[in-house]
Amino acid sequence: MPRTPLLHPDEYFRERAPGLDFGYALVLAVVVALLTTAAVGFVGWQFSEALDTTITVENENRPPDWVCEDNGDDWPGCDEPETRELNLGDELWDRFVGLLPVVFFSSLLGWLVVGVFLHLLSRGGGRGTFGDTLAVAAWGGVPMFVESAVGLVAASRVVRGTSFSQNPEVLLQQLQELQSFLDWPLTFAVGLVVAGWQLFVWRAGLEHARGLDSDAALGVAGLVAFVVFLLGVVG
Repeated sequence: MPRTPLLHPDEYFRERAPGLDFGYALVLAVVVALLTTAAVGFVGWQFSEALDTTITVENENRPPDWVCEDNGDDWPGCDEPETRELNLGDELWDRFVGLLPVVFFSSLLGWLVVGVFLHLLSRGGGRGTFGDTLAVAAWGGVPMFVESAVGLVAASRVVRGTSFSQNPEVLLQQLQELQSFLDWPLTFAVGLVVAGWQLFVWRAGLEHARGLDSDAALGVAGLVAFVVFLLGVVG
């Protein structure tokens, strides 16, 4: 069975580093970003399909009442109704669609930022290029998709098992409770496992691609993995 840096990082990087394939790392980072974005989009679509609640809101296309009173219905927009019906499911989906590009580019930016920090903190090794470090960072980013996949499964189970209220106030409370569950125990537990996995990969990568001794590589990888974990929990 071929060795992979996800399960056998020492053997993998010892055989290939330095001189890791940056092009392959770039493709890997893009694939992880795409899969993560798709997972977030699927969760948003499931929630939007489950929220079949319509509420009445002010019509933002109509000017304030005093404008229409002073100028009459001939003023642009004054012939619009004062309120309109808003489907919360459709509104939620529109917001998720706008969020998807942010998720994709944030994933790629995160890969670059992690690569920069790993490279700077491992400069004492005196070996390897920035491309090598980015390759190591990319492999350590793969477990992040596992975190997204677990979140997708958990959110799907929650959506299927929840009967959402038609009352907007009750619905808001339900969504807040679901967010609290998904954000805290699940994010913390899965994030801890992912951080350990990243440390496992990055430590081996820095040792063989950057020439650090095992303890120094462990320290650098542990620090970066811990910061990424904290950002995931807080964010």
